[in-house]
Amino acid sequence: MTSLPLLIAEDDRDLRDALCITLEIAGYAVISAADGREALSAMAGQSVGLVISDIQMPVLDGLGLLREIRRLHAQVPVVLMTAFGDIEHAVEALHEGASDYLAKPFESGRLLQLVQRYRLRPVEANDAVGSATMDMKSMERVHILETLKAVNGSRKQAVDRLGISERALRYKLRQYRLEAMN
Repeated sequence: MTSLPLLIAEDDRDLRDALCITLEIAGYAVISAADGREALSAMAGQSVGLVISDIQMPVLDGLGLLREIRRLHAQVPVVLMTAFGDIEHAVEALHEGASDYLAKPFESGRLLQLVQRYRLRPVEANDAVGSATMDMKSMERVHILETLKAVNGSRKQAVDRLGISERALRYKLRQYRLEAMN
């Protein structure tokens, strides 16, 4: 099973390179972008398992990128990076659908924890959906189903494992017509 690449959107070239190297050393495929527009262009050409974006960027900032990802690629998790003094933007981002945020400076271990927690994982071709080329929504549906099975249908535990709010889980259950399962 191959992993979906991670997308790093950061306008500071040195930090972007450091993040990419850290993630590549940890075994992840990485795509990088210097701003939100480049990130969206990259996402138009291929699926990604997670977007990690700075909030403060020229051209299209992290909040604008988050809004576009929610509109165009709603299933893709987004982790936003912010300077410590700019936490109010991070809180706003969480309300708009970001999975989490990293306050700069942060340890590489914290970055790797969030990647492991939030990244989408591709499903093998012989999985329950039975298709070698699954779209992201199908993958997310299977991921939610597997998580619910693993926690014996406990929504609270599913929310913790998926890293989403209870409200988001209820929405996903309705969206994928899984509400009858709980």
